[in-house]
Amino acid sequence: MTLPSFHPRRILRGVPGGMNRCLPVLFLGLAACASGPGPSSDDACSDAWYRALERKVMTGDGQGHGPDVGSEEWKSAVEFRLGVRGRAEVPARDGGDWCRYIEARVREVGTDPVRFVCEGGGEVVVTFFRTAPPTLVAEYGGEVARMHAAPSASGAKYEGHHRMFWEHQGEARIVWGEGAAEMLCRPSP
Repeated sequence: MTLPSFHPRRILRGVPGGMNRCLPVLFLGLAACASGPGPSSDDACSDAWYRALERKVMTGDGQGHGPDVGSEEWKSAVEFRLGVRGRAEVPARDGGDWCRYIEARVREVGTDPVRFVCEGGGEVVVTFFRTAPPTLVAEYGGEVARMHAAPSASGAKYEGHHRMFWEHQGEARIVWGEGAAEMLCRPSP
């Protein structure tokens, strides 16, 4: 599947500090996480919709561990990742209202995928989520990884299982795998 078009001129909203000057390509409105357009409300709660949502929200660890997609435990984990578990406005998990609510929430907290082209070739596709804690989902070389915000003296840094994404002044330094060399990448025009 192809990714939706990239709009580099949109401005970050609600981002602390000077990140809105450093990362003007990021917070765009959610489409999908490297898997093409998300499912429409017409097929909400289908197996395909659950799988597409899992690629965006990633309730597991990226290594095949986590709740069964579509199960009650999984739905609870989705609510937790989106910061809505226990809220009165969340519909019951047994119908289309829940799926439509979750779909709308994902659009609120996510971004369009951002493509980074790395020196020496290769492309990393990143989707940022304003969740608690802030997270991103990145795809590189056919692998998908989730990373969480990490302390940084400057820029935006995220870390995950042997993965690191650190954006500073329009460049991203990305490590993909244990002992892997750092890649210098820039947003695709």
